[in-house]
Amino acid sequence: MTAPATLTDLIRAAAHALIRRDTLEIQDLARISEGWLQSEEEAEAQRLLLDAILEAACLLEGEPSELESALEDA
Repeated sequence: MTAPATLTDLIRAAAHALIRRDTLEIQDLARISEGWLQSEEEAEAQRLLLDAILEAACLLEGEPSELESALEDA
């Protein structure tokens, strides 16, 4: 995984990790974004988003994703 440098990169990486149900990558993304220079409000919003994505990935573990084939084609 290449570390995301922008919010767009972070959101894209988080979506791909959710599609793959990759909880470790989602946790890594949360750690990476904690080091970014940003307001506390932005940091809290990112933490909440990534926590929600992590919870969804855990709940969906073992379930197939209809979007996974799109990642393979890209």
